[in-house]
Amino acid sequence: MAAAPLRVWPQEPAAAASPGGVSFTSPLLEAGLAGVTSPGAWTPLLVELQNAGDADLDLTLVWSLPDAAGDTAEMVRRLPVPAGRSAAAWLYGVPRPGPPPADGWPVVALDAGGAVVAAAAARADPTRRLDTGEELILQLSGSDLGLGDYQRQAASHAKRRLLRGLRLDELPDRAQGLQAVGAIVWAADGGGDPTAAGVPAAALGAWIRGGGHLVVVLPAVGERWTQSPLAALLPLPAGTAPRRGEVELPTLGVVRPADADAAQAWILPDRDAEVLLRAASGEALVTSARRGFGKVTLVGLDLTAAAYRDAGLPSGTTRFWNDVFGWSDPAVSERREAVLRGQVAATPPQIQPARNLPAVEVGGFIERSLGLRGSVSTALTVLLGVLVLLPVALGALSLRGRTAGRGEAAAVLASPRRWAWPLFALACVGAAGLAAAVAFAGRPTGPSAIHQSVVDLDPAAGARRTRSWVSLFVPGFGRAAVELRGEGEAGATLLSTAGVRSGGGGFLDPQAYRVDAADPRAAELPLRSTTRPLRLDHAERDLPAAGSNRARLIGTAEHAPGTPRLRATLESSLAADLKDVLIVYCPGEGFAGSTQKPLPPRAWRYEPAGGGTVGVWPAGATLEVDGVPPRAVPLSVAAPLGEAGAGFNASGWLNAVLDQGGLAAAADRGLEPSLADPVRAGEALSFFGRLPPPDVNTVVPPFAARLQRALPGLVGLDLSHLTGGPRLIVLGHAEGDPLPVPLRVDGQVPPSSGRTLYRVIVDLEPAGS
Repeated sequence: MAAAPLRVWPQEPAAAASPGGVSFTSPLLEAGLAGVTSPGAWTPLLVELQNAGDADLDLTLVWSLPDAAGDTAEMVRRLPVPAGRSAAAWLYGVPRPGPPPADGWPVVALDAGGAVVAAAAARADPTRRLDTGEELILQLSGSDLGLGDYQRQAASHAKRRLLRGLRLDELPDRAQGLQAVGAIVWAADGGGDPTAAGVPAAALGAWIRGGGHLVVVLPAVGERWTQSPLAALLPLPAGTAPRRGEVELPTLGVVRPADADAAQAWILPDRDAEVLLRAASGEALVTSARRGFGKVTLVGLDLTAAAYRDAGLPSGTTRFWNDVFGWSDPAVSERREAVLRGQVAATPPQIQPARNLPAVEVGGFIERSLGLRGSVSTALTVLLGVLVLLPVALGALSLRGRTAGRGEAAAVLASPRRWAWPLFALACVGAAGLAAAVAFAGRPTGPSAIHQSVVDLDPAAGARRTRSWVSLFVPGFGRAAVELRGEGEAGATLLSTAGVRSGGGGFLDPQAYRVDAADPRAAELPLRSTTRPLRLDHAERDLPAAGSNRARLIGTAEHAPGTPRLRATLESSLAADLKDVLIVYCPGEGFAGSTQKPLPPRAWRYEPAGGGTVGVWPAGATLEVDGVPPRAVPLSVAAPLGEAGAGFNASGWLNAVLDQGGLAAAADRGLEPSLADPVRAGEALSFFGRLPPPDVNTVVPPFAARLQRALPGLVGLDLSHLTGGPRLIVLGHAEGDPLPVPLRVDGQVPPSSGRTLYRVIVDLEPAGS
């Protein structure tokens, strides 16, 4: 979008007699989803205008938000408003982390000539604002569905919030409006009609493929999803559909429903789908399938029915929603928590809820100071060194003169040593001048970028999803056209300038620039020869040639659940070696004793079969997996709630991540712990929902702390919902890697370097297929 000078828009709505008779339907607009906002995340704003005039108007909506540098990002979108009618549009922006302004952000409507015809203020309710790192689940239902107790945070690292009261047709029309949402759970008692005209099917599809999780609870009667625009994303093989039938229900809650032995349910096809729950009689009742980097789950049980509500969903001992979302923490009801805390019948306390524990930041993955790197030039550093060195030299010479006696001073002046100090000072000045000249000659003359990135790769589809935190340095003053422009784009491409830190100052000359709110991939940013913090999201088909850091992977994999038979071959054409490679095998459904259910994932560090460095996948080499090695361990082991048992020292990969990260040792020494190692932090963030719950037990001396994602953008990195399998997830780290997104500055690709976490996701085929 074209650059714009800084403007101060009116904060109050325009008068009723404004030109054309245009007005906002409300002078105060509510930002977010039903008023819920997430700091540093893309935020939707629904705007409605009334045109009381007799002529059609073509208006431009402008939502002004301060960015990390103190400049103003004007999020704009065109809105035609017919004469005598009203029209609405969604705006999208990223409020800077920190408390929202008390008087809100200005929103104006401009006519074709750029004149303000209506004004309002967009405000965010601070009481409904998500904490940084808090998960948001949209529950499009009037029933609890057994989810309510999961947000109590009695035994979980993650803070979760359930948001009810919305329908499908009330969701934003672009995927970025759902960026703060981790999952959407739909049921017929309040979720709306999936076939309605106002349902944003394209936005929902892009959100799912970008990592979202849609859970559909099928109603007992009136199933409409198979006729909706999203039918192709459902976990149903072509030519199949759910069918009603009589099944023997498993136990889902505290008790079984009265008709559990012969209940009616939707029986789902289990071909080409993950089966998360079967009836006691063997029929598939809950199935799931990966769509892009997200997931769609079908629940064949109408959990809104009275029989399921009366069954006491959930009980904390069953794994229904845990298996659906990949969570490790149990649900703890208010009553059970009161018992475990010793508040009922004078029982001794057994737990301290996780929400009361001190937070440990996952601080090693994204540097808080990343946005400051590159701002200080070498010449300035040398100048500071000279300013420090010269006073030291002069002070030493002065001290020498004061401590020497008259006779000694006379002897020095009469000897060749009288030139020692002048020559020393001259040498210092000469060296400083030479260093300054070299620094000036080698000063940056073009843009450059430092980054920390996460790249998800799907070899089968040739797709990739990237999130990058970037410090962009552009020398000089004025403006630069910054844009994300790639080939084969398959999802949302987003450029955010809000930064990752709360507050922040600004420059004496704040400026404004415009960004297309519906397609925010470009902006003309003001320059002051300093760095600009950016957060970039990009999804595309993996088209570049071999040797590029954006090149594709190809691979095949098969397995036989419950046996050591696992075969996988991945051919890398990436330009960088991957280090600290972790392989996570998600077996999917199998038998644990006589029970058929999803089996827990197992993890191990990669060791090349023909020799080589442990944990290293060289560029251009082939990664081969031949069976599950004996050294593989469960991805995580949860401690029994309220009992002495396994904790961070248990034999689980993520248990060891927390233990080896020094968290327990730091807590024992009374220090403030932090997971600062980027490898372990990346593994913890990638499987955050699978982390062993915080040790809330009080019957043994615990390490009482919970992990916290304290920077915006980290919540969306969790792959726990994909661990239901059957699939392989391979993690590897590259140092000195070029920026893995197609960023251009004034049409040129800037040189870049940084750290990238690659995550390869490969679905497994049945052995012999």
